[in-house]
Parts: sequence; structure tokens; C-alpha cells
Amino acid sequence: MIQKAVGPNVTLVDSAHATAERVEEVLREQGLLRTDPGPVERQYLVTDTPERFLAVGSRFLGETLSGARQIDLRLG
Repeated sequence: MIQKAVGPNVTLVDSAHATAERVEEVLREQGLLRTDPGPVERQYLVTDTPERFLAVGSRFLGETLSGARQIDLRLG
């Protein structure tokens, strides 16, 4: 819809894709890119309540989530 509205002379950039490519590049440069295809441990740091995140995140991602921890972003 956006492309149709702005026309063919405008290039749209998917910021999520561009960000993921840059993150991969930096991780590779720093020697931090994961190459082991083994099991993954995920931790979710959230500003909402962990329970709410786990419920919504599970529906969104289509899998059971665990390991959410609430963090405080307030300055000072």
C-alpha cells in the first residue's frame, strides 16, 4: 500500500531486515556470531510485567515462552 501511494521512484527500506543484516555483520566482525546449531537459551528482559509478556509473546510467536525478567528503565 505504501509503495503504491508513493510511487515507483521511491525505494522503501524494511528497517527490521536492514537492522538484522547490520547486527549480523557486527557480530561477525566481533567474533560473536553464533555458529553452533545446538539448543538455545532465551532470556527476555521486559518493561511490562513478565506474566503479561509471556502470555502475549507466546500467542505472537506461537510457542511457550519462559525466562522473562522485568527491568526498570527509569533514569536517576
